Amino acid sequence: VMSMFRIINVFSVLNLFFLIEHILQFFFMAKIKRAYHFPELLHFTDTAIAISSYFLLDFSLNQMFKDIDPGYSENKNNLILSYNIQNNSEFHLEYLFAVITICLTARCAINLQYFEQIGPLIKILGKMLINFFNFCVLYSILLVMFTLLGNYN
Repeated sequence: VMSMFRIINVFSVLNLFFLIEHILQFFFMAKIKRAYHFPELLHFTDTAIAISSYFLLDFSLNQMFKDIDPGYSENKNNLILSYNIQNNSEFHLEYLFAVITICLTARCAINLQYFEQIGPLIKILGKMLINFFNFCVLYSILLVMFTLLGNYN
């Protein structure tokens, strides 16, 4: 279990570098007096990834080892450690991993748009998904409207 959290810590630190890259790019573009387009989707995804990674690092470095005392037996320390992981994994870790997964998927989709073989396909699929989402929203609005009208009479 601890090796898994060490790997997560390494990836969380690497995720923090996405945001640092954007901050450095902002200062570099300002120094050479070029336009810096803010905000873009990558800025928001990288900010969300950085915030989620910070909370993951905080959990794995601070919250996970809360109430562990070197004077306790190894069995009691393992029970406290498993309780801390179970207590926080039910809420914090699952949602943080979901946010990171969604943001990294969006980042990969944006980066794939720049390849000449697959880029147009990604753009077409993106437009198609937006149209499908709009259809679902309109359909649900109409369904709720007719349901309310049917129950009203």
